[in-house]
Amino acid sequence: MNTNRVFAGFMNFFRRWKVKKNRVTLIEKLPTGGTGGLYEMVRECRRRDPGLKFHVITHRDYRVSLSNLPGLIRLFTVKAYMLATSSYIFLNDNFLPMAYMDLDPETTVVQLWHGIGSFKKFGASSETDEKVLRELREASRRVTYILAGSVNIRGHYAQAFMVPEHKVLTIGCPQVDYYFRDHSPEKTRRELEDRYPSLRGKKLVLYAPTFRDDPERDRDLLSHFDFEAFSRRLGEKYCLGVRLHPQIRGSRVPDGVIDFTEYKNVRQLLCMTDILIADYSSIAVEYSLLERPIILYAYDKKWYLNKDRGFYFDYDSTAPGPVVETMDELIDCIMNRKWDLDKVRAFAHLHNDYFDAENASRVAEFLFETRRKAKMKMIVGLGNPTDKYKGTRHNIGFMALDRLADAYGITVRDHKFKALTGSGFIGGHKVLLVKPLTFMNLSGESVRQAADYYHIDPEDILVIYDDISLEPGLLRIRKKGSAGGHNGMKSLIRHLGCDTFPRIRVGIGGERHPDMDLADYVLGRIDEKDREDIDRALENAVEASALFAEDELDTAMNRYSAGKKKRKQKDEETV
Repeated sequence: MNTNRVFAGFMNFFRRWKVKKNRVTLIEKLPTGGTGGLYEMVRECRRRDPGLKFHVITHRDYRVSLSNLPGLIRLFTVKAYMLATSSYIFLNDNFLPMAYMDLDPETTVVQLWHGIGSFKKFGASSETDEKVLRELREASRRVTYILAGSVNIRGHYAQAFMVPEHKVLTIGCPQVDYYFRDHSPEKTRRELEDRYPSLRGKKLVLYAPTFRDDPERDRDLLSHFDFEAFSRRLGEKYCLGVRLHPQIRGSRVPDGVIDFTEYKNVRQLLCMTDILIADYSSIAVEYSLLERPIILYAYDKKWYLNKDRGFYFDYDSTAPGPVVETMDELIDCIMNRKWDLDKVRAFAHLHNDYFDAENASRVAEFLFETRRKAKMKMIVGLGNPTDKYKGTRHNIGFMALDRLADAYGITVRDHKFKALTGSGFIGGHKVLLVKPLTFMNLSGESVRQAADYYHIDPEDILVIYDDISLEPGLLRIRKKGSAGGHNGMKSLIRHLGCDTFPRIRVGIGGERHPDMDLADYVLGRIDEKDREDIDRALENAVEASALFAEDELDTAMNRYSAGKKKRKQKDEETV
């Protein structure tokens, strides 16, 4: 049984209820102890709008057991309803049930990701299971935005989440904010020393290794760290603590060594740490924000590089400090202070563009202010439904819309308004893509219903359709105009009550076939000799549509629209 499908099925049932503007759902698949990007966003959102209501879905909710039966019932009912009717959904990890969810176009999904930067490879960059990759691709298509800390790593995140780069926002990672606020470190240190007396008068060295994607290696992980040698040679000045990654199972911290694995606030712990010993974990990226010593203990570096995940950047040359492979090297590094804070700073700037406590504020500003002021635009492709008309000249609008949807990762398969619809973002602007299923002559019925529902003005509706008066390969882009004999456009003008909406006419060249019946020609398949020209025209229509979404219609007209000069040049080329 696919539990991802089961939960999605319950959520889809509750989609019939309307989205609540003040409802926000947090999906905390990776436990954070109430810290991290999710809760930085809660803090900022509540500051801006105290009326927002937050609901949380955690990984524990999915635990299948008799003891959790009440929790499962609540998950599939109350929490599924809350999710289906949320205006915003924030994630801190991949949530594969989303692959099967029919989310409302009014819902914005933001992937905050639990790690900062792109140190080791993750997601689709390292996954090999085809089933998981299919679900990840579909889940990511439903995510509106993915946050990354720097333009340097935008491409890595696009690859990891299997999305176009325009979905990746580099306006800051909210979890960074914690490191740039005051936290009364003296008080926290005293509390830590009261809890762990062996810390008193010593510097804290934290060993924080990551998992290996190999259960046997995870169990064996701590056997490669000589705790006795560390204590004997460094114990007078330094106190060692260990924090294992939550996915490490079966590895036990030795008695006499402080085990910080269950310490809830990892960011508070890092602020108390004097030296970090990491290996391949993104925790090194977070700690580099503090500009303190980092040593990478990579006893299995060769195996990790060749057999496990690998890295986005060259491991050795971009490392935030010395890379050591033996305990003797590690101890020598600490004894003789062989770290390099310039490398730490370079590492931090490789993965982050913002070094302040305003990251959550920038994200909230973008989501709640910038985007709220921007109207949703509608892009309509005209054509006829059913396979009978697939690939015909009259369906050029459908073809253009399909290419636009593929280019920007928008799924167009919701049956609404007598049409197939899908919503997404192009250049940060929300768009609704519409393929009327009414047949061409009644297209206006569908478009009017969608426009009324979302309160979209005619000037924010772009229509793409075929034009027999233009040669194949040419586009004509206008802000308004008559139907020009096109029955689909006649229907739109009649139902919208005006002709002041933008349109892209794609040439199919019917006028050079005077011996053919017009209906036979437009409902016929595209000739092979015209295929290259039509493909070029469709690609240009996609680019022009994107410019329309970004409020750059004049640019699209200047760049792609064929005026008299271009039409004359094209005619001369075909003579």
